[in-house]
Amino acid sequence: MRRLALAAAVPLLAVMLAPAPVLAQGENALPMRGGSFRLSFGSDWAHYTDRFGMPSSAHPGLIDGAREPLGADFSAESLGVRQLEFLTPLQNQLRALTGLGSYELNIGRTRLVLDASVRRQPIRLAFAPSARLGFQVTVPIVRSRMSAFLAPPDTTGAGAGNVGSYSAVTLDAFRIQADTALRALAQQAASGPAALRAQAQAELAAIRPLVCGLSTLATRSATDPASPCFGGIGPAPFLPVDTSLAGDSITARLSQARTSYQTLRSQYLVQGVTLPTFDAAYALPTAPLDSVGLRTLFTNSGAFGGDSLAEVVRTGIGDIEVGGWLQLANSAGWRSQLAVTVRLPTGKMDAPGNLIDVGTGDHQTDVEIGFRNDLVLSRNLWVHAGGRYGVQMADQLTRRVTPWYLPYAGASSEAALDRNLGDYYALDVVPNWQLDDAFRFGLGWHYFHQGATTWSYADPTDEARIGLPASVLGQATSQTFMRVGAGITFSTLERYAQGRARLPYRVTWSYNATFWGRGGQTPKAGVMMVEIQAFFGNLR
Repeated sequence: MRRLALAAAVPLLAVMLAPAPVLAQGENALPMRGGSFRLSFGSDWAHYTDRFGMPSSAHPGLIDGAREPLGADFSAESLGVRQLEFLTPLQNQLRALTGLGSYELNIGRTRLVLDASVRRQPIRLAFAPSARLGFQVTVPIVRSRMSAFLAPPDTTGAGAGNVGSYSAVTLDAFRIQADTALRALAQQAASGPAALRAQAQAELAAIRPLVCGLSTLATRSATDPASPCFGGIGPAPFLPVDTSLAGDSITARLSQARTSYQTLRSQYLVQGVTLPTFDAAYALPTAPLDSVGLRTLFTNSGAFGGDSLAEVVRTGIGDIEVGGWLQLANSAGWRSQLAVTVRLPTGKMDAPGNLIDVGTGDHQTDVEIGFRNDLVLSRNLWVHAGGRYGVQMADQLTRRVTPWYLPYAGASSEAALDRNLGDYYALDVVPNWQLDDAFRFGLGWHYFHQGATTWSYADPTDEARIGLPASVLGQATSQTFMRVGAGITFSTLERYAQGRARLPYRVTWSYNATFWGRGGQTPKAGVMMVEIQAFFGNLR
């Protein structure tokens, strides 16, 4: 499994693994006997909670390659429009309604803890028509999981936000009264007592922006064609807390509007005309947004238009591999194979609207060429040295366009894009000690590098609509890492050939740990592998 996108949107949280599973320490260039089959099954399990980061505008002081949590880009001391750009219209609206030109919408201090694991259970069938040629097909069953703990935002102290949840139902009375009062003023300005028409028109012009702004932010007025306030920005996911500076300003301005309206209403009473009352409460939230409110913000019914930050589990077919190998050498001191693998687009990508989703594959085609060598120093000591180079083909998919360090991208940033994953190469060096005719032990060093992914809009006009070049998705997608590990293999093949074992099989266990990485989104993963190989056909 190559790329585990944690968002979909998450090019930003695009955590990745190697384009091919890290080799077990039991890897070798041993030929299969002509006319034999090999059936392999097992599991490799990768787990990580951290990555090797790099400096960004969100974390300017970070050292390249420094370890940081996977959820670092989702956390903030003051979550606002910098991270959630889709809330900019709401902030601008609140600035206009409060008269506070420098008002900063602040959800509060937030922290997201992510824990990722990917378990591949590959089923491989290999057939060697001769000792020099072999073919193999691999069908991986993949279970990917991303668990998330969203720490409740601070509701007190310096980390508390200045917005909170509210109930739209409790403000329906305000909406109804506001609509009725504005209609009445419009009617009086057009056909009421002549002496008061100018006052009615002036009052309508004075209070309408405030009243409609408050009504559309908290109720259905913006989406109700029958409302005098139809066409506003729509219901907001939250409103300023009543004790905040913005809340105090809203309360004071609304009080002034009510007083002005009541003064005019008194004048109309003298003329024998009764204007409707306008005294329904506008109840602002009394406490900052909590974790439930924050999760609601990211659901399909919220302003984000995505999925909530909860655990995501996927199980399905990964990218199926077909290929073969040619035995170049099989002497007493040197064994060598040339292998070619084609990886098919059968896995599923993460969902664009899910911030932390992890797919089961890349869902694109690539071709890998590998060169495996065993340098035999003695019967009990030999060194495996291998290299792989992969060419990854371009494809098209839907993503949300945003820099990797700003993962909260709204639905409006979604577009069809052409993607070209960077080519990769890997090196593996594994000294092996043959302990007896069945057991061997290996220590491995593995190096992997993948070039950056390039992106472009399928429809060039989308760049003007979204306001960002597609290339921002390619930032921090190049990755380089090194792993070390150890493994042990038990094999009955030699004993079976001598008639001393009933069944021919091989069992390998290994563990690899990533100790160095660069790129900004390279997972600090540990990978454990268990593989069982059973042999059939011509074995003696």
